[in-house]
Amino acid sequence: MIPEISIIVPVYNVENYLSRCVDSILFQNFIDFELLLIDDGSVDSSGRICDEYSKADARITVFHTTNEGVSSARNLGLDNAKGKWITFVDSDDWITINYLEQMLNLGITNNVDAVFCNAFMAYENKIVPSIVYKEEQIFSGDEIFKMLLKRQYIRSEVWGKIIRRECVLKKYFKLGIKIGEDLLFLIEIFDNSNCKTFISTDLLYYYFQSNTSAMQSQSFIVDNKKFLLGYLDYKELHPHIGSNYFVENATFIVRTLKLILKKNVLTQSKDTLIMNLLKENFKVSSVNLSINERIYITTLFINPFLCFVILIIENVVRSIIPSR
Repeated sequence: MIPEISIIVPVYNVENYLSRCVDSILFQNFIDFELLLIDDGSVDSSGRICDEYSKADARITVFHTTNEGVSSARNLGLDNAKGKWITFVDSDDWITINYLEQMLNLGITNNVDAVFCNAFMAYENKIVPSIVYKEEQIFSGDEIFKMLLKRQYIRSEVWGKIIRRECVLKKYFKLGIKIGEDLLFLIEIFDNSNCKTFISTDLLYYYFQSNTSAMQSQSFIVDNKKFLLGYLDYKELHPHIGSNYFVENATFIVRTLKLILKKNVLTQSKDTLIMNLLKENFKVSSVNLSINERIYITTLFINPFLCFVILIIENVVRSIIPSR
């Protein structure tokens, strides 16, 4: 029989967290699912833990591969998923007991092709709600696509989402990218798509943030440049983005460049590619940018050192005034 939901979990060296993740899936109050555990060449006991779970529950299928990264692992999961709906869970994260049931019910009841939910941010010593979606809404695929390009409102990760199988057929994660691979995948899904989406305010997913995540690594700048180049390659193959989504495309490029520059503005402002892209797209994108973003980039054009000073002041103020 075809399962209602396929759950794809890429696994790599997470022996301390894997059981928490898998148990949260197996203890769901909805049972018609298959769980695909993709062991991406783990060198700890993660692969063995996967095999032990698969022996105890027939709904689990384990794949062991050489280490090629999370994108390759997820692609293998997509190639083997049989469910009517697809959802992704990261192996150090976990889900609420009603995640599958609630997400599926919202999809069917609202006659949509995808459902996105809110999440808790889980740290080693605390868990806090992260409310991105503040009201329940239904958006067309085109509306979701525009929001992804604006890099606003829609979470750019694939977790916390359930999507009909038809929407993800022949869609794959781009290899060789460590940051933003989720966003590029979502862009491909919703580009020229009729994938109607329900936005839920429910907190149903726990996203664990460790100190070793890619977002916090020293390779942040290099990885974001690869991500941007990956997007530019995709846009080159799909010229309608530049013509039909002129402003949104410019906004995407500028906001990505701003992330890179804020990590090391003095060095990165000397990069000809970065500055040329920024100058080409800034004016067009300004309608979508906040006042602070416009001031920051305008200052950058005048003198990168002024931006550097502004960032130092921001950091000092942030350290003095506690966030609320």
